[in-house]
Amino acid sequence: MNKLLMSMMAPALLFFAFKPLPAKADINSVEIIQESLSFSCVAWRPTGVCFWLKCRPFPPSCSVETSIKVKHYNPDAIVQVYQTPGETPWGEMSFVSELVSLGQSGSTPANADRITAKDRSKDKGKDKRKQSSKIISRHVDIIGSPGLLPISEVLGSTDYGCESGVQPFQPYYVSTLDYYSWKFPYTEFLKLATFVPGMREVGERNDGQNETFLFTGRFGNVYPRIGSLMQNDTYKASAVFAQRAADLVTDRSALHVYNFLGEKNSKDGWWPPGQVKEWTSKEGKWQMLYPRAESQCHIFGEDSTRKDRTIDTGMPNMTEYVYDGYQHRRSDDGNYAWQLWRPYTCCEKKGQVFLFSIDTDSTGR
Repeated sequence: MNKLLMSMMAPALLFFAFKPLPAKADINSVEIIQESLSFSCVAWRPTGVCFWLKCRPFPPSCSVETSIKVKHYNPDAIVQVYQTPGETPWGEMSFVSELVSLGQSGSTPANADRITAKDRSKDKGKDKRKQSSKIISRHVDIIGSPGLLPISEVLGSTDYGCESGVQPFQPYYVSTLDYYSWKFPYTEFLKLATFVPGMREVGERNDGQNETFLFTGRFGNVYPRIGSLMQNDTYKASAVFAQRAADLVTDRSALHVYNFLGEKNSKDGWWPPGQVKEWTSKEGKWQMLYPRAESQCHIFGEDSTRKDRTIDTGMPNMTEYVYDGYQHRRSDDGNYAWQLWRPYTCCEKKGQVFLFSIDTDSTGR
């Protein structure tokens, strides 16, 4: 299953790679690389000490060497959520979804949330959440981020950087290829969270809070991991779809067509992240790239992602609730893109044999 995605796409990659970009390309690789140079998202810190056994043949001797154990985030993947194959926010990689779309069109219905220029003029200053459908469906692509290139260059030059297990520009998940499992929930019926409301929910919480259940401010459930959701807000629905797809590609045993994002197992002096969780940034966090680029990373629904929910009415002691706080994040075309940052822990190799490591940071791996 892990090799199927690339093997099906390989014969036509060269042909599509030289096609002209779509008329509307919202983000490109250069912009992604620029946004990846966010050291607040990297969050580098030392976490402990590693011990190595180093032996020399002449003269025969062995010694124990130490190296600093560090942890930081890498910009592993671009997760783009879109309505129509071939019309993705990352224009240079639109051929990926177009290549395997099999004639699939937009989603449920594709234009339920599109807002025309006339509508925006007429509704200027109002919230953009109005929609004619409460069921939103989307496609999702997860592709290795080009942002890994500058980050690995900068941190690698210091000998205190952890390499990612992800390859830039490689597709790891394309929902149009995973057509039946992304459209129908049959493969998710064994997950308890599929049937329990509030369990494994994306929504309003601070980092690390409400791990088991989310009772208020819910965007939608992670399970079942399919491309449809009962929701009347494209931003909240798209956040759920992005979280579902990220959960899927970091799952060792998902019954979907995908490549595992990175490497599953640790190596001497190198520890990869685990499965992405919606309630904590310990295994991954998000940086919005489209419709607006931001330099900060967070989990979905965190307080830092919301703006003031009120406006001044001009009357003493009176305010009017107009927005829910996400108006600055909503897209007019219904498409969204985020960069997924994931934490890696490592230490510089100082000998032939890795002995053990000691953590001095309680949050370290």
